[in-house]
Amino acid sequence: MKLEFIEQIENKLSNILEDNSIEIIRSKNSDFGDYSLNLALKLSKIKNKNPMDIAEDIKESISDIEIFTDVNVTKPGFVNFKLKNNFLINSVNKFKDETFKPDFKIDKKKINYEFISANPTGDLHIGHLRNAVVGDIISNLLTYIGNIVDREYWINDSGNQITTMAESVYFYLAPLLGKECDLEKENVGYHGVEIIAYAKELAQDSKEQFLELTQQGSILKLSDIGVKHFLQRIKDLLLKIKVKEFRYWTSEKEMIESGKTTSAINKLEDAGALYIEDGAKWLKTKVFGDDKDRVLIKRNGDFTYMTSDVANHIQKYGRGYDQMINLWGKDHYGYQTRILASMWHLKNDPDKLKTDFINMVQIEDKGEKVKMSKRAGTSLRIKDILESLPVDVARYFIISKSKEQNLSININEIREQHQDNPYFYVQYAHARANQLVNKYKQEVGAINIKAEINISLTQERDLLKKIFEFGDVVIQASKDREPFILVSYIKELAQAFNSFYGAGRIIGEEKAIAESRIQITILTMNVMKRIFKLIGIEPIEKM
Repeated sequence: MKLEFIEQIENKLSNILEDNSIEIIRSKNSDFGDYSLNLALKLSKIKNKNPMDIAEDIKESISDIEIFTDVNVTKPGFVNFKLKNNFLINSVNKFKDETFKPDFKIDKKKINYEFISANPTGDLHIGHLRNAVVGDIISNLLTYIGNIVDREYWINDSGNQITTMAESVYFYLAPLLGKECDLEKENVGYHGVEIIAYAKELAQDSKEQFLELTQQGSILKLSDIGVKHFLQRIKDLLLKIKVKEFRYWTSEKEMIESGKTTSAINKLEDAGALYIEDGAKWLKTKVFGDDKDRVLIKRNGDFTYMTSDVANHIQKYGRGYDQMINLWGKDHYGYQTRILASMWHLKNDPDKLKTDFINMVQIEDKGEKVKMSKRAGTSLRIKDILESLPVDVARYFIISKSKEQNLSININEIREQHQDNPYFYVQYAHARANQLVNKYKQEVGAINIKAEINISLTQERDLLKKIFEFGDVVIQASKDREPFILVSYIKELAQAFNSFYGAGRIIGEEKAIAESRIQITILTMNVMKRIFKLIGIEPIEKM
């Protein structure tokens, strides 16, 4: 979203803009202005002209914009300006209404967003937590600015990993039923506590259904009921971490059994996208930039994992989305080219499909890094984390770094409740504002919501400028699909409020000043609540 005044600048400079877009920069030195333009620096290379001369021309053109004041030029060619106080105040005053939402002026889209695909072979672990929380918040953002967003969970419920899960459960179930088992522990895939617990649960509550079955029959049955069991546990855990409901729970097994995967193969064959080599069927992905072509059907006739994924993306295109987005682990980097190639062969617009990547999470507990292995049963599960951390603290720290960066979380440090803890720092600011409003009501009386805001302190103006940026922060976070931008913003907002709080009193001040400052406090609270809601955490009212 462009700042409210950028269109006015573009209109004034239409004769010199050419193909150059306006970039508004927050001034590092407030003495020069609130914002700066670096357009003169860009144009100087094109026009072979001194950037200071171009900057002076730009200054001349925009100086009469009614909402600007103190337009000036600084070396090497920046044009700086301040917003008039009345414009700033009028712009942020809208946030007194808790239901107010900016007009984001975007082309609203119907979007499919797939952001988690954990196998139903055990509990969700810390890596899944990052995917789930980041995806949930990005969905919130895309919806908040006006898009229609369908959330999708891709269920990997077919193939070797499901058989491995069933064999693992049976390995622990068989001795509890007094049955023989020829599986060796070192060859069994999963040894997590949830696998062992499920075996005990079955032995206690459902042993009759296994007593007459052979080992192979038991494993086949566990392949079915085990998926349902662990998928329900996944759904329950997602609710606990406040991830909103998915519209689509798309099953890989259903894609295969319904014939959709075979249909995808047929469509690709008709498009001339496949060839046979060494008994396998290959998809031509090199033509779309992949480093080699990829197998869709193995020589034994089995589908590869990619085949059903291609079928699912054909299904997505068929729903008529304007945009489809996948959020995948960084270890899947490069896989998107294969999917895009398949869509390209089928004349589905590849530009409609975007893929974001999310990096690893490392947990430290009691000064030691937690070693993660789902097969060894040492992965740190979400339910284990929730025993140590409140959900809101976990969600906040999950987005405390850009999704493409490695994230290291020290559980001991982030659970400590003090102002050096980033989560509690912003919550302290909100609680301080809330308590200030309540104290004002008790000692002064009802708040005059129509009272004028008058800027008398630098800290007041700095805080109002930060509130003014809310809409653009939300648009930037949505455009980049990056929740970390929200964390950075709310921290800066909290810092600006704390400076404002320390600069001038409210209670005991003369009426006009007190009323003005309590209005600014309310505005701050209301914007913080909007960010908290987007992040999916509750504001703390008293600390």
